[in-house]
Order: sequence, then C-alpha cells, then structure tokens
Amino acid sequence: MSKNQAENLIYDRFQLEKDIVASVGERIRKTAPHVPIEKNISAAEFRKKYVKKNRPVILKGLVDGWPALKKLDFDHFAKAHGQTEVNVNLYDAKNIKKSNIASLVAEIKNIDKTKIPIYLQEWWFQTVCPALKEDIKIPPHFKNDQNSKLLGFHNSTLWIGSKGAFTPVHQDTVFTNIWTVQIRGKKEWLLFDKNAVLKKDKKGNRDYDEF
Repeated sequence: MSKNQAENLIYDRFQLEKDIVASVGERIRKTAPHVPIEKNISAAEFRKKYVKKNRPVILKGLVDGWPALKKLDFDHFAKAHGQTEVNVNLYDAKNIKKSNIASLVAEIKNIDKTKIPIYLQEWWFQTVCPALKEDIKIPPHFKNDQNSKLLGFHNSTLWIGSKGAFTPVHQDTVFTNIWTVQIRGKKEWLLFDKNAVLKKDKKGNRDYDEF
C-alpha cells in the first residue's frame, strides 16, 4: 500500500462500515446524487452515455423476458437444486460454512433476526447447475464486455441471502465493471468514486463532511 493509500481512511473498510451503519449511510442517502435510471435504452446509447464515461446506471426493462423473473425463488431453488453443495458466508472467515441449497433456503426462511445474516455469495452455478443458464439470457448491452473477452466466457454468479446480508466495502478485482440483476427482494448500493479520499479533520476525526 502506498503512502497516499495509507493516509486515505477509506481503505480502513471495517471502521468505514461501522460509520456507514451508524450515521454516514443515512447522510449519503439524503445528500449524495442518486444513480440515474434509464428504461429500454439501446446498447449503443448505453455504451455512449455510461460505459465510455465509467458512470453507473440503473437499467429498467432490460430483462423483462427472462424466465428467471417468474421461475427463480426460494422454493424453486430448494426443490430443483436442493442437494447442490455450496459455501455460505464466503466473505466472512469466522462464519463461512459448507451447506446445500435446501438447507440454505430453510435457514433463510427461519432465520433468527438476532443472528448473523446468511449469504451465499458468488455462487458460480454454471458447472453444478447448468440448467440455470437457460433462465438467464445475457442482454446485448453486455455480450462483448471485457471480462468475457479475457476469460472466454461470461462469468455469471448468483447471490442468495437473508434480510440484512451485505457485502463489505470493496473495490472489484482489476477495476472490473459489473452488471447485476435483482430478481427477488431489495438491495441497497452505496457507490464511491474511484478517487474518493477520506482524511482526518483538525481534531483527528474522520472528516466525513469533506468526504
């Protein structure tokens, strides 16, 4: 880590997450600009307005024809893929565990709100449940993304979690651009500019006013 990175308190992600939960998250929701929403935007316009400028966007109507929107829910996963083994809470070294889809769904449905949320993260389903690929069609907006060119295939993953499940503050590997589809439930994203800097104020506290 460089000296500039060491002075940038945004890299202390554990404290940053605590602050976001305690107070900063609410301020971000109220004062930060919201991600723009586009409906039925063409692939060419999407690339021109957002990809080339490295700007985030919410795309409406892009996957309206997906079978997954009607088909994929907890009951379907438990019935069709129940015995498939997975690693749960992959990003939490203290709570990672092996399970299967049926047990995962049962835990999510009956989770104690006082316990740590359950999260199946980055489930690379293509090899163990290839039939799921038929329910998820890659839109033309993303068919020629850099990842697929580098890997030779689309690196699609599924995430399944209980209420309160979250991903820590992070930067994706090699500055990867990602696209995600919310099939069930809700997910909140807090996005930071790649040049975001969090420093101390004159009193030595985290200067979120200038963040």
